[in-house]
Amino acid sequence: MQQFNVLDISDVLASQQVLGTVPVYLNTPDAIFSQEILQELGQTRLELLEKVKNDDPGASGFLPLLFDAEMDAVSHFLLRVLCCNDGAASVWMIDAEEALLKLRWEQASDEEQCAALKQMNFVPESQGPRSRWVNLPAPGESRPYAVSMPFTDLPPKLLAQRRCTLCKGLARVERQDFLPLLCQCFRRHLHT
Repeated sequence: MQQFNVLDISDVLASQQVLGTVPVYLNTPDAIFSQEILQELGQTRLELLEKVKNDDPGASGFLPLLFDAEMDAVSHFLLRVLCCNDGAASVWMIDAEEALLKLRWEQASDEEQCAALKQMNFVPESQGPRSRWVNLPAPGESRPYAVSMPFTDLPPKLLAQRRCTLCKGLARVERQDFLPLLCQCFRRHLHT
């Protein structure tokens, strides 16, 4: 019989912290937690999402409770599983996770924001035939200046607000509007 080490939440020292990053939860975590810890993670995640979604100023106090990347991912996937068969709960969870993504985006460095975009397949032009990045980094910066993508993939909000430039079927989105692109990809990912 295979023996598994059960992780105790009080013993966790973050080897990979989630604070200052923008996780997009593409990979399912491979961890084993006790039932009590799963309940605690689920409850903490629900409270955090409720506060973030309602713009509660106390939300930032909950962020350190899920500072470990693995525990953050486990709590995210736990709620995804619990909410997936309930339409209203699923909509609430996706809206709340998007609000948390926006909060983390605002707190993240340019490099971490860039990493989140790359995880959602916004890659430099030289790295693929169906690239969505225009290779126009600002001088002295690693983050691109603009994103180029088929205009049909553009968030309707950016198109309606004329926050992009259209040319030959491609939409060019400036740096200040990267977050709506990430949010749209994130929401699509959560719907699948």
